[in-house]
Amino acid sequence: MQNILVSIIIPIYKVEPYIVRCIDSVLQQTYRELEVILVDDCSPDHSMQMARNHIKQSHLSKNLRFVYLKHNHNRGLSAARNTGMDAATGDYIYFLDSDDSITTDCIEQLLKPLSIDTFDMVVADYDLCGSTGNYPKLILTQGAYYDRNDICLGRLKCTWYPMAWNKLYRTAFLKDNKLKFLEGVIHEDELWSSCVACVLHSMYVIQEKTYIYTIRGSSIMTDLKREERITSYVKMVAFFEHFIQQRGIYKMYETNNLLQQLFTQAVMASLKSGDYFKYATTYSQLRRTIKRHFLFFLFVNRFNVKRQIRDIHYLFPICLGARYVYRMMNIIHG
Repeated sequence: MQNILVSIIIPIYKVEPYIVRCIDSVLQQTYRELEVILVDDCSPDHSMQMARNHIKQSHLSKNLRFVYLKHNHNRGLSAARNTGMDAATGDYIYFLDSDDSITTDCIEQLLKPLSIDTFDMVVADYDLCGSTGNYPKLILTQGAYYDRNDICLGRLKCTWYPMAWNKLYRTAFLKDNKLKFLEGVIHEDELWSSCVACVLHSMYVIQEKTYIYTIRGSSIMTDLKREERITSYVKMVAFFEHFIQQRGIYKMYETNNLLQQLFTQAVMASLKSGDYFKYATTYSQLRRTIKRHFLFFLFVNRFNVKRQIRDIHYLFPICLGARYVYRMMNIIHG
């Protein structure tokens, strides 16, 4: 385990109140074979300078490698993570958001399962700071998972949380599968984790809480523009459809239901606008993206009645399908 280099990728943008705490949690890691990649996403404040100063002044930075990168203009979280991945030289990659922090033994705990076997992903639990809201939890029991269908089903049922952070990813796995974050969207982690789940061959779950997730009142999670959300989900459906088609896994039960999950989220976002024309336009875009017939879903869903009722709109022309889904959503969600 001592020869495993871990690349910690930290995107930085407008996090002055949190960045020192974040960097400090990395400096205090009990595991020291670390490459820390800080990506300045053209932050308008002094966040990056504060990070540099804290690293320079701390005796704990000794023997750790630091890489400083900067975008020419603000490109968003996805782009910053992608830039970090491109620069990473570690055997494993770990994503850490700059307004969050990690426990002192975080990396050490995540590396322990690697003494048993080589895993594409290792995931641990997390704590919430600043909220008592309902956020995705880690429900899976501790241990190794090798069945791709089970892993994918876990993502579908949200038994492991979709956030990209607090997971150790094998670098070769990410690069071999060309797993990059889709840029220019929000909720990018939902799409990312769905793509990861579809190609994972192995993962290990540990129950220790190794990450402190900070909920900010002004964060993207609590101040979203509805239009951005709708546009993002439409892009995500198109991306995921291309992803599973390109890899020849579009006939899998789990991957198709992950696709339909994204479809439903896009529809729900447009319905909340209260504008039927906007909803119908969104539905039409989605239907043209997913060029399947109902008979395909009839076969893939293994004659699951609940799924068939959900997907029967693919049997209708787009205008009628839009009305069917509109009625169904209003019945289900009131």
